[in-house]
Amino acid sequence: MEKNIFVLLTMLAFFTLQVLAQFPRCKSDITIGPFESFTTVIVGDGFFSPDCLTVHMGTTIIFEYQGNTNHTVTSTNGPFGNCNQRALSPEIDVTLNNDNSTYIFYPQGRGTLFYKCNILGHCERDGMFGKVLVI
Repeated sequence: MEKNIFVLLTMLAFFTLQVLAQFPRCKSDITIGPFESFTTVIVGDGFFSPDCLTVHMGTTIIFEYQGNTNHTVTSTNGPFGNCNQRALSPEIDVTLNNDNSTYIFYPQGRGTLFYKCNILGHCERDGMFGKVLVI
């Protein structure tokens, strides 16, 4: 009986690890203090940095282009890492390049905003996605 329980628990642990391994994790998770008025997210070739950001209401977020090819910042319905969809009415939908190198975003409420680069392959192949949690 004990051996059967051990086998079942081992199988459950293995299954749980397999499921959790499928979900992307933040590469860089930054929290901005309540007295910071702004913060910057770098939009580079193949990345957003930080890709996970927590800010307080009233913090301005500047998306700053530092790449060699066009990139977008396009909000999605989530979850984090979902490259297959775009929000029906995206809160953010901007192309950044050498001619348009910054986008200033003013969060309008508390909650989580998911975003990605909408250029073909950049999200799926390069992992260009991120999230902002406004508290």
